[in-house]
Amino acid sequence: MKERIKKFEKIFLILFAFLFIFFHQFFIEEEVNEKIKIFIPKNLTLKEIGGLLKEKGVIKRKWLFFLYTTIFLKRKLIKCGYYQIPKNHKEFKVFLLLLRKQYIPVFITIPEGLTLKEVAEILEKKGICPKEEFIKYATSPDVLRKYNIFFPSAEGFLFPDSYQFFTNSLPEVVFDKMCKRFWQIYLDLKRKYKTNLSDSTIIILASIVEEEAKVDNERPIIASVFLNRLKKNMPLQSCATIEYLLEKRKKVLSKEDLKINSPYNTYLYKGLPPTPICNPSKKSLEAVLNPKKTDYYYFFTKDGITHIFSKTYKEHLEKLKH
Repeated sequence: MKERIKKFEKIFLILFAFLFIFFHQFFIEEEVNEKIKIFIPKNLTLKEIGGLLKEKGVIKRKWLFFLYTTIFLKRKLIKCGYYQIPKNHKEFKVFLLLLRKQYIPVFITIPEGLTLKEVAEILEKKGICPKEEFIKYATSPDVLRKYNIFFPSAEGFLFPDSYQFFTNSLPEVVFDKMCKRFWQIYLDLKRKYKTNLSDSTIIILASIVEEEAKVDNERPIIASVFLNRLKKNMPLQSCATIEYLLEKRKKVLSKEDLKINSPYNTYLYKGLPPTPICNPSKKSLEAVLNPKKTDYYYFFTKDGITHIFSKTYKEHLEKLKH
């Protein structure tokens, strides 16, 4: 009989504790003076999320948040991204807020010369849309046809610029804005400059110029070198096209790197690589559409920034010595 009474006492205490917590969480109001914008990174555990929320002043009781999420939630339901939550908010209400998709404006700048993968990584890091979903959308044949993209991915067509997006956006919304911006800039440039080059040649070559040039006034000169080589049926010998094949970029390529058997290896294969190697800037597109008229066929860099140009291989070798 005593054991039964003790059992009921335990059940009563547990129920009382839950009723007290429930009453506290829903009926006792705490003063909210401000909202906190917080970013929850990918792959955090529930305990780590609770610690982050407490550290930022969103909640007071980490253990209570962890209790709610452990009982009611699976980790995968809390998406990474930005959330706007009142300071010192009730733990259960914070828990409910994290289950909802919040659309918070995010201002980002996509730098010049990034690959599709690198752009997708930025979008995911900022909580705009998942990396894999964006890449899948940007490589869909139907999508590529819709946006008049004639390569197997949108590499080269995601224009580097400053944008306002929203957290938890659909990949198609983000893609549409970036791709339309590319076509707007590109077609304006084509109307300005007359050229016999095809669109594919212009965009691929601009992506190579983007990766090779570090100083703006050298872009039209570098473009002229590659165009001169194409006219003479010489290999482009661009290190940037080989770097595109590597998992991590290198400052200096090895002899083994130069032997990689790939159509992107412009030391082994003549002509342009099959696709753009990055998303070029307006300045690089303009450099290809309006290159400087030169007799240069060679260039190299000593400081990693500016380049030294030569007309002949002999001249090139002489300059390398000095």
